[in-house]
Amino acid sequence: MRPLESKSLTWAALDKQSWTLTLPGRDAKTGKPRTLALVGPLKDLIKKRIKARHLGSDRIFHRRGRVMGEFRKVWKDACKKA
Repeated sequence: MRPLESKSLTWAALDKQSWTLTLPGRDAKTGKPRTLALVGPLKDLIKKRIKARHLGSDRIFHRRGRVMGEFRKVWKDACKKA
């Protein structure tokens, strides 16, 4: 998955019965939905995210409940301040 696609994943995309994540077509660059089987390290990663789940956020990947920003913007701002 592309970084922006993974940032947009919500808990509704996770199927714990089959351990799959479904990226909706509206969030995919190609416009087509994709399903990712969670095995090995990916499954372990999602289990860690379940433990770190923030009830105020529907996102799987977040920073203390807030939507994750873009690294390039943060890096550029840090360079300007330095």
